[in-house]
Amino acid sequence: PWREWERLPVGRGGLIGLILEHDEPQLLTGLDVPHDPVLGEMLAPMRACMATPHYDDGEALNWAIQFSMDPARWSPEDVEKSLLNGNLLGTATRNLVSRQQAQELNAKLESQLDEVARVQRSLLPDKTPDISGLKIATSYLTSQKAGGDYYDFVHFGEGRWGIMIADVPGPGPAAATVMAMLHAFLHGLPRDRMTPGGSVAEINARLYRSLHEGMFVTAMFMHFDSVSGDLDFVLCGHPPARVRRADGRVEALQG
Repeated sequence: PWREWERLPVGRGGLIGLILEHDEPQLLTGLDVPHDPVLGEMLAPMRACMATPHYDDGEALNWAIQFSMDPARWSPEDVEKSLLNGNLLGTATRNLVSRQQAQELNAKLESQLDEVARVQRSLLPDKTPDISGLKIATSYLTSQKAGGDYYDFVHFGEGRWGIMIADVPGPGPAAATVMAMLHAFLHGLPRDRMTPGGSVAEINARLYRSLHEGMFVTAMFMHFDSVSGDLDFVLCGHPPARVRRADGRVEALQG
């Protein structure tokens, strides 16, 4: 039962114990073992034994041990052939086991990444807000299951909105984790009349204290006043956003 090692009986000593003391192929003839402390009476009629180790990194990890009532059953050439075939089979078996283990680990990793992706998407707005003076549509397609792409809206009250577009470089759970931190810091901003620069400075200070060296976030953060129509923004190493005018023109936000 290869998959249930705990069910395998454990022996000590006897002929097999003597064989396992030497990590090399063995051909034993003229056997006369009327009683073995492990195998009992089974070896009594046996007169020959061929034992070939299956090596892993130079050590005999498994063995093929055969017995025969014929003392001339095997020759040294048979031992060589058994050693070669057994180790070829052992290599193939190890490769299959390693492949199965890799598949199981990949399945677990895929499941974890799916969960990370679900959590990440839950942090994005479930619907676009109705902001007077703007028409908003969103599309979110990640190249991998989880990543650091982020957009969000924060209502500051009295027709004032904060709009963020950001990116945490690098794919995977690490970027998604930083994106979650950014979400928490953004929604933790005070709701008074902070400027875009003040908001970004507050978020930046918190991220700086939390991120490891070499990690960073690029972002564009905007304050939109739906009463006055004014849009103020700060670029933080991020490409400028585009705005589509009422007449269809698309322009980069500069300034």
